[in-house]
Amino acid sequence: MQINLQNLNMTLVVTVIAAVFLLFQFLYIGWARKSGTAIRIRPFQILIWIIILIGGIYSLITGTHFVG
Repeated sequence: MQINLQNLNMTLVVTVIAAVFLLFQFLYIGWARKSGTAIRIRPFQILIWIIILIGGIYSLITGTHFVG
């Protein structure tokens, strides 16, 4: 069984980007609540990033790639 490192690297990059985006999004929401600042929360965008993160983690664990 051969592992295609190019797909694995891209999966890792996309998973890390999704995790970082979600981390900063939740930190930003927490900061806005503490400071009383009004912000625009995009729940659909957050949901999509959560799906990408879960799919990326699943892909890294199982080796199954959804695209490519």
